[in-house]
Amino acid sequence: MKIEFVWETLERTLADLEYGHGDLETLIQTAQAGILLLLDYPAEEILNQIECSPLPTKPTVSWLLFEALKIKMIDPARLKALRVCWDQRYSSELGRIHIPAQAWDRPHR
Repeated sequence: MKIEFVWETLERTLADLEYGHGDLETLIQTAQAGILLLLDYPAEEILNQIECSPLPTKPTVSWLLFEALKIKMIDPARLKALRVCWDQRYSSELGRIHIPAQAWDRPHR
């Protein structure tokens, strides 16, 4: 599956959530599945997709990290890689993304 398809599906799902279109539980599950699929890609590719989006880059990356930390099946190392990639590209320009230290230490399955 191409990352562009995963990202576009996630964007549409978020828009539906925002505007209340569709069943809430189905939309939440679809968004979580989209996050899981998206995080299978390298951090650089994820940032590239977000940069091409009309959504603001830093808040979108922050949101993605925050929501992904709630999904126990996601290895925190994948999220750390995304944050490191962000820091290397943008921390001097847009600032670091702050995630509480204890959030990184949660177990995953």
